[in-house]
Amino acid sequence: MKTFLRHTSKVFAGLLVLLVLFHWVENWRGNRAWKALLEEDLAAGQPATLAGFAPPLIPDGENFASVPRIAAAAAGTTPLMTLPEHWPAKIGADWREGQRTNLEAYRPIFPGLDLRKGLEGYRDSLDEIVQASKRPGSRLAIDYARYPDPLIPNLLGFRAAGRLLQLRALVALKDGRTEAAFEDVCTLLRLVQHFEKEPILLCQLLRMAYAGMALQPIWEGLETHAWSSAQLDTLHGALARIDFLAPMDRSWRAEGTFIRSFSSQIMNAPFWSLDPYRSVFGDASASPSKAVLCFRWLFVPRGWLLQNAARGSRALRETMSGPIDLAAHRMDPRRQEEALKDHFKPSRHPYAFLVSVSAPALAAQNIRVARFQADYTEARIACDLERHHRAKGSYPERLAELGVPLPMDVIGGQPLRYLRTPEGGYVLYSLGWNGTDEGGQPGSGDDAIRRGDWVWRIRGGSESTAKTSAGKGR
Repeated sequence: MKTFLRHTSKVFAGLLVLLVLFHWVENWRGNRAWKALLEEDLAAGQPATLAGFAPPLIPDGENFASVPRIAAAAAGTTPLMTLPEHWPAKIGADWREGQRTNLEAYRPIFPGLDLRKGLEGYRDSLDEIVQASKRPGSRLAIDYARYPDPLIPNLLGFRAAGRLLQLRALVALKDGRTEAAFEDVCTLLRLVQHFEKEPILLCQLLRMAYAGMALQPIWEGLETHAWSSAQLDTLHGALARIDFLAPMDRSWRAEGTFIRSFSSQIMNAPFWSLDPYRSVFGDASASPSKAVLCFRWLFVPRGWLLQNAARGSRALRETMSGPIDLAAHRMDPRRQEEALKDHFKPSRHPYAFLVSVSAPALAAQNIRVARFQADYTEARIACDLERHHRAKGSYPERLAELGVPLPMDVIGGQPLRYLRTPEGGYVLYSLGWNGTDEGGQPGSGDDAIRRGDWVWRIRGGSESTAKTSAGKGR
């Protein structure tokens, strides 16, 4: 028995030595990979903390985010807006498919009332947002020097406000109240601008949501020739000021710093902490069982987490930020697809198991950014085309007839394609993510955004030439 115990103790001692050596070697490798990443970032001028990405301070009286209602919503105290009960999940209207909004789909949300009267119940709240949006700047009340509390603003109710503004604009357009519709569209565009300098990814996603909400009434107003010359000038200027590439590039770089900050917290967590995540976030409620924590501590060295963080941060830079060419104001889809293949291969390697999980969702955001940049470029040119139509009674045969400088396609940097249609309308399009000229045919199916052209289409003919009463004679 003594011999057995002696041999057993030697085996356990040997295993313990091997386990200690295993952790020491992997932690050394992780620290070395981590230091190499930090040296790369230092050489590239990457801010070491999130505070380096903070928007400039703005006096409260000029700050959209300092309006009490806006500040309380961002802090999560009270929602900015809530949608009415029975709000339709899908209304079947999409300007990209040449579809005007079916306002009948909204009628059930206001039983016994027409839409204009139903929206009157939201007038004070929406008008408060309209007035707040006119402030010249915005900076959310986030202390970027602290991590991670507080970090993420509560922006869920902000989407509801945008949807109500969009609906009010569409109702006003149908009723011929063009000025009221124009005011709500301009509010949506100002909201897109207000979140431009916020480096948090969630803010950039909210910007794209607002951007999409604004485009439907803009397109419907162009389709029906509702906008006046002065309104077209204002819309053109507002659209030209909105950029999606530079803010998203800043957000990707901030996400890289976020990863590094989180990983540094793990690296500096006390060694007696069974769960480094709990040590960082201080939230024991979401932690796994003690047995799982012990297994993780014994067989998952912190060096592996650092390896994943280093690879993830580098992959984020090369895959998400790398394809954005700020100098040329272009997005390079081929560079992103190649980087995805290099960095986000399905893997069970301990140095890359976290990296491979996040690829599809992250990559999709860059495609959306490029699409919205193309949409807003097309919308600007559409305003020029509408001005030509108002002056000449028809759209030009070629874009060169507009006689104004025209922005280039965000994909490839060439002029946007333009075709007059037999009905008297036109098709204006970007080559889209695949970089192939499909003759103005959009993609279809679940992955349509990756296939086909990105199209802005005005139909012409009887369906689009009827002016609203408010638009006649302007």
